[in-house]
Amino acid sequence: MQQIKRVGVLSVTKMSALFGAVMGILFGFYASVIIPLILASNPEYANLYATPVTGGFQSFIVVLLTYTIMMSLMGLIGAVLYNLFARLVGGIKIDINDKMKKK
Repeated sequence: MQQIKRVGVLSVTKMSALFGAVMGILFGFYASVIIPLILASNPEYANLYATPVTGGFQSFIVVLLTYTIMMSLMGLIGAVLYNLFARLVGGIKIDINDKMKKK
């Protein structure tokens, strides 16, 4: 059994930012394209998106940036906490396949 005693804070933050950007793109598309189309199909809410192109693009950018920043911060905090807790109680134990080591 191997033990993960420490993780690189910067590497976890970068990976979390990348995951946040991907999630931001997916949810940004939903917020900027799908929701305005649903609202425009109902005449009562059609005037909420008077300019669907600019409003949609702005919501896409806001969602993308929000998800990227929030996931980066959560990754940073999570990595720092993991390193602290691993120092106190030990790291996560993993079993590495020995066949892969021999090659």
